[in-house]
Amino acid sequence: MVKSYLRYEQGAAFGVIVFGGSNITYDGSGKHLVAMALETLHVWHARQGICSKTLTPSLEHPTLIACGYGDGSIRIWDSDTETCDNIFNWHNGAVTALRYNERGDMVASGGQDKDIVLWDVEMGEGRYRLRRHADQVLFYVGSWKLESNPVLHADHSEIWSIDRDPDEKYLVSGSADRELRFYTIKHNLEGGQSISNGNGTEIVSFEDNKWEVLKLFGEYNKRQSKYRVATVRFNKSGNLLACQEAGKTVEISNVLNEAESKRKAKRRLRRKKEKKNAKGEPEVMEDGDTNHEAGEEGNNHVVTVSDVFEHLQTIRAAKKILTKKTHTIELQGHRSSIRSLTLSSDNSFVMSTSDTEVKLWNPSTGNCLHTIDIPNLVSGFILHNNKYALVGSKGGNMEIIDTGNATVTEVVEAHGGSVQSIVRLPNENGFVTGSLDGYVKFWEYEVKQKSPQVYYMDKLNPFLTLFGHKLPVLCMDASSDGDLIVTGSQDKNLKIWGLDFGDCHKSMFFHRSSVKQVKFVSNTHYVVSVGKDKQVNYWDADKFELLLTIEGHHEGVCCLAISNLGDFFVTGSVDRSICCWDRTDKPFFWSYLLLLKEERLFST
Repeated sequence: MVKSYLRYEQGAAFGVIVFGGSNITYDGSGKHLVAMALETLHVWHARQGICSKTLTPSLEHPTLIACGYGDGSIRIWDSDTETCDNIFNWHNGAVTALRYNERGDMVASGGQDKDIVLWDVEMGEGRYRLRRHADQVLFYVGSWKLESNPVLHADHSEIWSIDRDPDEKYLVSGSADRELRFYTIKHNLEGGQSISNGNGTEIVSFEDNKWEVLKLFGEYNKRQSKYRVATVRFNKSGNLLACQEAGKTVEISNVLNEAESKRKAKRRLRRKKEKKNAKGEPEVMEDGDTNHEAGEEGNNHVVTVSDVFEHLQTIRAAKKILTKKTHTIELQGHRSSIRSLTLSSDNSFVMSTSDTEVKLWNPSTGNCLHTIDIPNLVSGFILHNNKYALVGSKGGNMEIIDTGNATVTEVVEAHGGSVQSIVRLPNENGFVTGSLDGYVKFWEYEVKQKSPQVYYMDKLNPFLTLFGHKLPVLCMDASSDGDLIVTGSQDKNLKIWGLDFGDCHKSMFFHRSSVKQVKFVSNTHYVVSVGKDKQVNYWDADKFELLLTIEGHHEGVCCLAISNLGDFFVTGSVDRSICCWDRTDKPFFWSYLLLLKEERLFST
């Protein structure tokens, strides 16, 4: 009869507050922050520092959030129902820019593949791919005729920031050449119509191209700074424009209204005419303003950039700019790679260690229970009564932690090198430590005056020596019945040994990089292995077969812990995430999966 197995699937994932390569944004109320955490989306209460919602991928209008991913996909999330409405996959590189239209039924995306793609959110499909950029898209700023895909205007250098005023009359872009470029925005105008400021003051005509949504209004190069533009922003009322440079200067400009800009244009033209009559010189434009719509001869009401945007103030930082921390969201995540994971005997909490701290988590909810700041940790171990835990450091010390009040009760100088591993003895009266100093030490512990004390064990003789790996062994584990031992090495090899004679039963090369940790599922000969290749592999050590390859992490997987019943296990990764994998009731047959793999291989 064909043997069946139970499948493991990803459950909760926690440990990451925000992915370093993504941005964060406030919601409309300003009370919540939306942050990308690998493939999930977290909604944080900014003041309380708690995660209000976690949006994870699954398939179903609107309070929608568009998120671009490193693999080129775009997911549309509904924050009310906490579901993923659509997944778009047209980009060949990471998505670097996203922008909704005013109605919210279309979204434009730009990527590292130099393309802009317009998506129909309601229909769930891509409509247009626009290819004219010479490098990755940082902001969506171009206007396009979708029937023929021409670009209507492009900056002379890389665009670093754009913004529009609240009334949607002007759009400003800041680029690497220090100039600010201003555009007027066309709203539902037919060919031959024009935009004016009222009272006959014409700003720009759209006679040339009825599809031209953005028309270059002018360029402003009177900036006092020599650095490139970093950010441009209008204030909420639209009467002020701030330009932050890459140095320590912010330039504030006043945005004049229609009447004020008209009066200023009249004064400028009158002074220009007076100077021309007095000196007999030909009329020239002011330095720093390039009027692209000078109009016909005799037009005395043309408004230029300097008539609308008037320099108000330059703010310079004389000293180093200091910030004051008001609220911090840091409890729910590690600051560096996770080095070890250990489950308590009753599976009520899991302990994770990293280069900077120890954290205790609830594996069911993903909430962080305690954080203890201890540097340079590489291993961890929870005592059988779950009241105390041990952590090993790179300096060779072992620190005893009270898990109830999250304090360090004692520090023991255990080894002369990094404590790489701490494992419980089968009789649960002690534990074993392994270190880079070349020693394996056996310890006993007892509770004396409410604090644990540690002692050495005597007279240990070697039983077996296992030869076969070509590179250093990084991990090992023994089965519950003591029949088998499995080892993982830097040579990408997983070896299964018999403990009766020390013979190698099988060598398995399925990992594409170093094997970081292996563990047997309790009371079985099933093995779970993790490695630097981001994979989690599930094996049958009796039949020497790879049953499942589970992918979920985005960087190398460093550590692994399995529950006593084998109903779930947790993995920790260099991407700072902790994933729980739950055993389901869904059976699968390895022989059937093998047949499917062979069919796919022959079809290709």
